[in-house]
Amino acid sequence: NCCVNVMDYGGEIVAFTETTLPMRFDPTTLATLGVFAYDKALSGQVSTAHAHYDATRKRHYNYVVSFGLHSIYRLIAVSDTGTQELVAEIPVDRPSYMHSFGMTERHLVLVEFPIVVSALELKFSGKPFIRNYRWLPERGLKFHVVEKDSGKIVTTAHAEPCFAFHHVNAYEHGNSLAVDMIAYDDSSIIDQLYLARLRDGAPITATGTLTRFNVPLDGGAVTREILAP
Repeated sequence: NCCVNVMDYGGEIVAFTETTLPMRFDPTTLATLGVFAYDKALSGQVSTAHAHYDATRKRHYNYVVSFGLHSIYRLIAVSDTGTQELVAEIPVDRPSYMHSFGMTERHLVLVEFPIVVSALELKFSGKPFIRNYRWLPERGLKFHVVEKDSGKIVTTAHAEPCFAFHHVNAYEHGNSLAVDMIAYDDSSIIDQLYLARLRDGAPITATGTLTRFNVPLDGGAVTREILAP
């Protein structure tokens, strides 16, 4: 059910959801043409529907999560001609739910929220996907900053916990990155958006705020400011 986003991806028109099974389709007739095939080296089970396009490098960037005994975040690149390559891999003990990510001129920014899952529980619990995730604020927030061209992990910076679905902007200034997100205090917004609850008319009380995180590239402390209440 690729209902989240549509884009020209690897030279094809593709509809996306959060799995690694985006669907190619004919933009004139809307006929489905089959799943967009990721290279096996870029494999995983979960991705984002919000890939970023770099017009200078003529490629989209995205990330894929591979669940397993040793889970991995994979940052990937897909060129306009369909060429695919691995940019970087980041091992993770309990993968985070990340709906989107940030991109600047030279960097990719993967923001790891403290809502995480055990791959073993995900496989055997029988629960709906997101119900397997746990909010563990003691893990805090992690900003993984990766150079696009070299794949080097420039820094992993830490901050106080929060949750976000969507990134708004990211850019470089001096030796820091500004990373803007719609930040929530915790992940309770997920529970408040369940269809049964919405159909019952229950109010949404969790409010996201446009927040800027300044992430130093030299290992300094992350600071945050609310840009709009």
